[in-house]
Parts: sequence; C-alpha cells; structure tokens
Amino acid sequence: MIDTRGRLGLLMAGAGLGLLLILLAALGFESARWGLGPTATLAGGVLLGLGGLGFAWRQIDAHFAHLERLRATVLLLGDQGVPMPPPRMGRAGALDRLELAIAELGGHEIARRESRDRRLGAVLGALDQAILVVTPQGQISLVNAAAKSLFGDHVAPGLSVFELFERRSFARVLDEAAAAATPQETELLSAGSERIAATVTDLGEEMGALLRFAAGQAAFRRHLEHDLALHDRPPASQPIHHEMVLTELPILVFDTETTGLDVGKDRIVSAGGVRMQGTRIYPTHIFDLLCDPGMPIPPRSTAIHGITDAMVAGAPTFADIATRLASACRDVVVIGHNIGFDMAMIDREMKLAGREWARPVTLDTLNLYAALRPRTTKLDLETIAADLGVEVRGRHTALGDALMTAEIFRRLVPMLTGAGIVTLSAAIGFALRPKEVVRRQRAAGW
Repeated sequence: MIDTRGRLGLLMAGAGLGLLLILLAALGFESARWGLGPTATLAGGVLLGLGGLGFAWRQIDAHFAHLERLRATVLLLGDQGVPMPPPRMGRAGALDRLELAIAELGGHEIARRESRDRRLGAVLGALDQAILVVTPQGQISLVNAAAKSLFGDHVAPGLSVFELFERRSFARVLDEAAAAATPQETELLSAGSERIAATVTDLGEEMGALLRFAAGQAAFRRHLEHDLALHDRPPASQPIHHEMVLTELPILVFDTETTGLDVGKDRIVSAGGVRMQGTRIYPTHIFDLLCDPGMPIPPRSTAIHGITDAMVAGAPTFADIATRLASACRDVVVIGHNIGFDMAMIDREMKLAGREWARPVTLDTLNLYAALRPRTTKLDLETIAADLGVEVRGRHTALGDALMTAEIFRRLVPMLTGAGIVTLSAAIGFALRPKEVVRRQRAAGW
C-alpha cells in the first residue's frame, strides 16, 4: 500500500545501487568510454543511491506513521464523541481512503447502536414499575418515568442514591441481596426516614443493583434516562513504558488547589483526580480531597478556589492522604494543565510528611497544546477549553479542573495522532517544543 512517491523512491534507490554495482564491476576495464572518470561516476552513483534510499526511507516512515494514525482512528471509533483527526491535505492515497471507509463504517455502527438503545429505552420506559439501577459506588445509572414520578424529576443518572436513602441501611440491604443471589423483598429507609417497599436484585460481578418499586403515576410518558457507562471500570494498570501508544495509556488526570503559587513555601488545600484509559474517561473513578495546610489560606487564594480556613478545619493533613495519592499515581501517566506545578507541590508535601515518593511519568496539556498551536499566546485552561469545545464547569476546584483537563486531553489525542505523535515517548518530546513555555516553567521551579 505504498503510494507512487514511495515506489519512485525505491526505484531511485534501486537504480542508484544498481549503477554502483555496475561501476564497481567495471573499474577493471576502460572507463573512458563513459565520458567520465571512474571516481566521478562512482560518486554520482553513490549519491543517487543514497538519495533514493533517503527518499524511500522517508516515504516508508510516513507510511507506517499513517498506519499508526489509522490504528488510532479505529480505536477512537470505540469512544463516541471524540473528534477524528483532520484529513490530510492533497491527493488521497490508499490509506486515506481506507481511513475514510472505516470512519464511515463506524458511523453506521454507531447509528445502529443508537437505534437499538432507543427501542430498548421505549420498552423499559413504558414499564409501570418504578426502576432504578445503581452502581457499586452508589450512583444512579438508570431511571424510568415511573421512578421519576415516585422520587422526583431531579432523580437522574449520576445522582447519588444516598440522596434518596439512608446510607447504612441501604448498604446493608445491598449486602444481603448479594449474599442471597436472588431478588430480595425489603423496605428501604428514605433520607426522610420513610419506609419504602422495594425489590432489590444484585447484578453480580460488582455491577451494582436493580431496585424495583410499586407502580408509579407517569409510566405513560415512556421516559427513560440512563448512563450505564457509569458501571464501567478502567482495566488494571500495567507498568508504564515509553513506547505505549496514547490511545492505550493508563492515565490519572490530576490537579491541586493551594495556598499560593510558591512551590517553596505554599501548601496544598485540595487534590482531585479522574482515571482515564487512552481517550476514555471513567467519571466514577474519581477522588476529591480537602486537606488542612497547617497555615492560614490567604484571601487572594480563597478568592480563586473558594476554599476557606473554616472548610479545611478538621480535614485530614497531607500526611493523612499521602498514601492514597501515591497509590493513585502508581502505574499511570499523570496528566494535568501545568502539571509540573502540581508535581512540585506534591514533591514538597511528601518530603515534609517524611514519605518516600517517586515522581510518576507526566504529560502537560498546556505544553502539548502550545506545540500544536505554536502561534497561540493564551494558554490558560478556559481559553484552550473554549477552542476545543470543552464546557467550562467547576473551574478552580481540583476535581473540576481535572475533569476539564481530561476532556481537553481526549480532544488533543486525535490532533497529536494527525501530527504523527502516537506514542508516550513522542508526546514527551513534543511537549518540549514550545521552548519559551518550558523556559518559564523551569524558571518558576516546576
């Protein structure tokens, strides 16, 4: 599938090397008939051969880079909503046409899947029983019209079930259902201390539970809301190596809020993170921790992140959360916006807490974006989010910024792939290209 330019390069290389062999064989004969001295002719053959080899090598290298791009396109098709890399300029080659065909096939499959989901939604939405599905972490992942009638229109995927039911009694009922392995008729204690008859069925394999209640008053609406991806779990992390492709990286997107920007004296007041695998975000695998910095939080910092001294009073110290943070950063690539600052803060906090700490491999979305958009001067999180179509939510909270950064990274991956950056090592090198950005970060101690 090497295109015409690649074949031309190989032809040039072959011609040059063939000429070189002929000349070497002819050195014992009279070379004057060629009109050139043997040395000059030999040099010409060598140069032609080397030039052809170099050109052919570039074409073959581009060919395999395009194969990696095509591979990334196929992987990205499994994650709906991620923009595809922009098409290459110029005449479409065989790989370009294959890439477009795969993208079109993927679009048809997504449309068929959405059609099946709509039909299933119509069936479940028409049931007169109120139905809730909850994840092992306690998030509601499915709710039908009858359940909304019973519990209120605010009940939707992503809502914590503990806003509806008392935590300890609900957890006990789930444990009993899991142990029995059969649907359990029971009463759930609501958050308002009312008892509600329910049938609880464990879904097995740490998938959560199905809750069924008495018939509601709104089944005729045939309404269903669900986000069953809330049940998904990231695969087990493996040791990082630099030839991992970006679409398969185990990732923790991480952010901190601090008392200030001086990595030599300021402290952490909040840390948040979310797991990713390649371009897929796992919104249930998050943490959002407050931390007592052991010093007053300056008003200028509170004005940015909204965290006050009263909010961290009684919160754990960094030493109390150090083990959890170190575990979260193990066997993943840690990604953040100006991640060097966050890592420098963690370095200092670990040292103050007397903890052993090996800084993980990191990627900085600010540097990657700056390398992709070398003429851009505004590199703050909000500007980049607006450029890439990421909704700004929860700004200047550790978890909110981490979730925004995760959405930014999943949009950067196709852009990086289109630029030939497909592996972790290539991305690390690419992030060093914006020299002025790197210089400022190092000057700040990051």
